[in-house]
Amino acid sequence: MVVGVLDAEGHIDLPRMQRIMRLCDGMAVTFHRAFDMCLNPYQALQQLTDLGVARILTSGQQQNAEIGLALLRELNSQSRGPIIMAGAGVRLTNLHKFQQIGICELHSSARQVVPSGMRYRKAGVCMSVDSEADEFTQYCVDGDMVAAMKHALTLPSPVRRSV
Repeated sequence: MVVGVLDAEGHIDLPRMQRIMRLCDGMAVTFHRAFDMCLNPYQALQQLTDLGVARILTSGQQQNAEIGLALLRELNSQSRGPIIMAGAGVRLTNLHKFQQIGICELHSSARQVVPSGMRYRKAGVCMSVDSEADEFTQYCVDGDMVAAMKHALTLPSPVRRSV
């Protein structure tokens, strides 16, 4: 189960999360990126630990996880319960940065933009309120990218040499 519930003040909504955890008895619960909107990530980590959450999907409270590396490192070293899973902007080109700070689980869309198979286009009509929306492309998972990321994660970490 993946869920995230905050109150109006930016704290974990404990009463609702307690109810959810009871309903999910026996299931692994991941608290999603609502964590990145929390006022105090350290307090939230403790509360989610006490609730028995299995993992926290987070970008380190930044727009993307690479920018949030410092908080991800801290959360990962402090967590005595939930696994810290880095997500948002996780790509083949930066996987090693997460590995270097000890993050063991990553979330990536590994997406690619694919053109629609629709050949006919009705000029001047858009089904979206946003007239700039492109209704003739879609995001899909790039299987080759997933395989490349999986392979990169199985490679041994580079040996660090002291100078």
